[in-house]
Amino acid sequence: MTAHTTPPTDDEIIEHARTAGLVEPEKAPAFVAAFQAEQERRTQMSALGITSEEAAANVTANMPVLATAGLPAETSETTHQGPDPFYGGLSTHVGTREKCTAPDCGPLDPEDELRDAVLDLEALSEAAHGDTWRIAREQETHPKGDGSFHVIGIEPVDGDADIVVFQDTDISEEDAAYIAAMGPNVGHLLANLLHEIAEDSGPELDNRQAIHQAAHKLATTINNRPQ
Repeated sequence: MTAHTTPPTDDEIIEHARTAGLVEPEKAPAFVAAFQAEQERRTQMSALGITSEEAAANVTANMPVLATAGLPAETSETTHQGPDPFYGGLSTHVGTREKCTAPDCGPLDPEDELRDAVLDLEALSEAAHGDTWRIAREQETHPKGDGSFHVIGIEPVDGDADIVVFQDTDISEEDAAYIAAMGPNVGHLLANLLHEIAEDSGPELDNRQAIHQAAHKLATTINNRPQ
């Protein structure tokens, strides 16, 4: 293919997609319609000058966006955010990041993977209701009942007593106990442990004491959780 000073035509993109098995011929019209937004963006960036190969690679990277236009379902099951190879910022890549072959994507270094998990866990634990969770139970009130308590879900120990984090009368005692044990407080402490492990990288670093303290605090919190 030759270099283009303007974005490739729809026909070129569709032909490449067909050749690569990314779109079925009978679904090409829908593919064209879904592609218009991306085509317009490339038109605005035409001053950069991209080749048809580059444009086709960009289509592949953005396949999840076009999945509703009739691309095979299996191509849109797993996606991740990665660097856009042409315009900067992030774009949606197909598959898992660990197996991604896009430029500047793919598996992270172990320390960076740990730091990403720390940020994720901290955000999740801060957004969750309450701090410590416990099993929520409700007493049987039926006239012919025995007045026993049965599991109805998960509730925070602190905060608003009327808040139920999760409610399902069919949940088992075992599942409820596990969910309650993994409350926001445990998520925060686990994030702290991963942080200390990430900071232990490098030949001149020794963060074992901080790691041990973080692990001990996590274990103590789990062992003393509400029952």
